Amino acid sequence: MSILKKFIDRVLFKEIVEALNLTFKHMFVREVTFEYPHVKRDIPDTRRGALCLLRYEDGTERCVGCDLCEAACPSHCIKVVSTEEQNGRVLVRYAKEFYIDMTKCVFCGFCVEACPVNALGMTKMYEYSSEDKRTLLFDKTRLYEIGET
Repeated sequence: MSILKKFIDRVLFKEIVEALNLTFKHMFVREVTFEYPHVKRDIPDTRRGALCLLRYEDGTERCVGCDLCEAACPSHCIKVVSTEEQNGRVLVRYAKEFYIDMTKCVFCGFCVEACPVNALGMTKMYEYSSEDKRTLLFDKTRLYEIGET
């Protein structure tokens, strides 16, 4: 009996019929493709995108140049150069230079968690591809521009 069944399956091309059946099933299903440049997906609030620097409401910088974000980064993509200035009787410390190499960033969020003054934040920005790798080295001014949007 099994020899007859194998023969019938071979004559009727059972595998081809099953494949065509599957193909016809998928032909009448609604499309899930996004036309990317014209239609953009809704990004969840928990998405970890590009990093940004944040300011206080009065426009002053939050970053105090403590270098904790640099120490917490597992991929060593953050470079902070801090300096101190005498402002009246108060010694003020701030980040003179702040760089993030986005080609090395793994978007783990450890730097955001390590910041004691919430100066770093993760945005939903994901469109920062470039043909030149050097443009993905974000400096302090670029990070503040990203944070303001």
